[in-house]
Amino acid sequence: FFFFFNDTATTEIYTEQIVGSVRCVQETDMEHIVPSLFKMAHGIFDQSQKVGILDEPELSKDELAEKKEKENVNTSATEEAEVALHMLSVFIDELGGDYSQFIEQTVELLLPMVNFSTNDEIRKTVAKCLPSLLRCFQKSNRDNKEIIIPQLAREFNKVLWTAVSTEFEAGVIIGQLEAIKENIEIAGRFLSQEEINSYYTEKIIEVLKDSEKRKQENEQFKQDDDVEDEELQVINSDNQKEDDLQETVTEICGALFATHKELTLLLVKLLYESFIQKSLQQDATRHLIKFGLYIVSEIVEHLGVDLIGEIWPQISQALLKSAVHQYSEIRQPAVYTLGIPVSCTHLRAHE
Repeated sequence: FFFFFNDTATTEIYTEQIVGSVRCVQETDMEHIVPSLFKMAHGIFDQSQKVGILDEPELSKDELAEKKEKENVNTSATEEAEVALHMLSVFIDELGGDYSQFIEQTVELLLPMVNFSTNDEIRKTVAKCLPSLLRCFQKSNRDNKEIIIPQLAREFNKVLWTAVSTEFEAGVIIGQLEAIKENIEIAGRFLSQEEINSYYTEKIIEVLKDSEKRKQENEQFKQDDDVEDEELQVINSDNQKEDDLQETVTEICGALFATHKELTLLLVKLLYESFIQKSLQQDATRHLIKFGLYIVSEIVEHLGVDLIGEIWPQISQALLKSAVHQYSEIRQPAVYTLGIPVSCTHLRAHE
């Protein structure tokens, strides 16, 4: 049996009003139900093609980013598409390997919608579906999983990174980055040294710098004399989203460190030079210090002290200093990170 629920409080889909409903559907009925969801989602997709909404390959990166920022269409058609996509997401999660017969059709439907420029909720929902598809394939009885899962992860992440580079809404970017992280965790060690150095490292540094640039622009705007209280609240909220976004990027780094180990040393070097060193300076903000500690924690936990020997002396001194900081949000990650090498040494001694 399959249990489906749709909570409008979390999906923000209000037109259907399917609050807290629970249905049992026989798995044999999936052959009839899933195609109907495809049809619902295809409706808005096909309509968008007719009016030129999905002619994205003809647009430059900046033009697509501007289009996403200016246009966010919410109609009955887009709401129906959101319902269909959310239902698909739940079907994929709940059915697991039993959904695998629909994977190819679902991928064909979803990938073009990752960059659906006129509705950010559709972009966010589609991104959430991609790791679920990988898990579904992983649980299935399909052949050649060890080959196909890395291929799908590589393709999914390439599309997601492209979407991130043209996205303006921090909440959507966070969802896309979380999907990238999950795909890495599911697929494992599937990237080459060149892919990590020339693509993933570049994208990670780019996203962090773009986020920091948006925060600086927000801070400058706050200095204007005519800024109203409501505008300040919006700016502070936007900056909090940027902080959350940056922490999500550190989780991607952690996933790469855990799965690709020594292949990530260039990424470690650039993170140290671009961000960690700044977090060690006397005038570093509380968030920058905390952000630097999060990166360091991921590095030490997954790579160990041996692989980062050149920068460990500076990092360890900063950790000792942060461990007695006046703010607990800085003390806690510092103390945790300092304890990692000790724990590893203890474990090796008892092997």
